[in-house]
Amino acid sequence: MAPVLLQTRLALLFAAYFCSAGLFLPYWPVWLKAQGFATDQTALVLGIFPWLTVICGPLMGRVADKTGARRAILRVLAGLFLSGYLLILWADAPWQIVALMVLIGASGAPFNAVVDNLTLIAVSDRKCIGSDHRHLMISQVNNLVGVTYQWRGITGDKVLTSTNSNDQGTA
Repeated sequence: MAPVLLQTRLALLFAAYFCSAGLFLPYWPVWLKAQGFATDQTALVLGIFPWLTVICGPLMGRVADKTGARRAILRVLAGLFLSGYLLILWADAPWQIVALMVLIGASGAPFNAVVDNLTLIAVSDRKCIGSDHRHLMISQVNNLVGVTYQWRGITGDKVLTSTNSNDQGTA
């Protein structure tokens, strides 16, 4: 495959993945509150994805490495990921939303891991233009930043809630 085409395809995969999160996450807590979720429940739902990233990402990466069927794995994961997002529109009960977040997390985290895997293979095989081994750490830093951001969001909710209740008591 031509290096420019490979770079473009990998860039589009990353863009699709992160744009979906960028469009979804800012409004997700507001929508959950409108559905009747308390702050603690919202934090739990938001915390599902980072925990599944830690568990499912490496597992599916290992499966992709052993089988070599990365394209088929990506198609299945993308289908499950998209299905989860679409089915949330019809979810009524809290357990349905939690179950769909598990589906989204269990398919989205490995999707990112397999795309990372493909990118690292392309870089290590020098299939990407201008590739060198300094770029190998990009995906690891990206994963660390993502988990840290999610953790900050979860714990920040607790801090803001306790601060607001203390302020109201002293006024």
